[in-house]
Amino acid sequence: MEQIYVHSKLMIVDDRYVICGSANINDRSMLGDRDSEIALIVKGNKICNSMMNGKPYEVREFAHNLRIKLWAEHLGMKLNKAVKLLKDPVHDLVYNGLWANRARRNQKGYGMIGYVISQNDVHSMVRRFLSDAGSISSDVYLNVQTEMKAPNIRGHLVPYPLERDPTLSSTLQDKFLPDEVFQ
Repeated sequence: MEQIYVHSKLMIVDDRYVICGSANINDRSMLGDRDSEIALIVKGNKICNSMMNGKPYEVREFAHNLRIKLWAEHLGMKLNKAVKLLKDPVHDLVYNGLWANRARRNQKGYGMIGYVISQNDVHSMVRRFLSDAGSISSDVYLNVQTEMKAPNIRGHLVPYPLERDPTLSSTLQDKFLPDEVFQ
């Protein structure tokens, strides 16, 4: 028996379309001569009224509800609360008031239990990943018992570095984040 490993990606576009599949946007996945890839596009038929950047906007029910459920999980929020607060995904209050704020709170919570997550920590994880020939050592991940000791940690968000690490070559960093992210 052969083991099959599925590494999937998900993109929700404008709360209207969902794309889920295994393909990366690179030659390895797109040329069709190396990896086997599959993708699914879901549009959904039911249109609902919502908001986008503070203005009325028509969304597709499936994509909109999926985004809210996923964001609720990432934010550590109950779904009934998320439905009200996350309706407008690009509004400044949603990003700065909820998303970025939760990431900073989680960062502080991890610091309270002795695990500091900063830009330098993320860069260190990248270095460790590269030095271990493609495998991240288990000490990078916190176990569930440790997380439970820090009541300020909810969801899965922590801040991600927005600056390049000058000690890593750009070729190595591009494996994790392309230059366009920093422009």
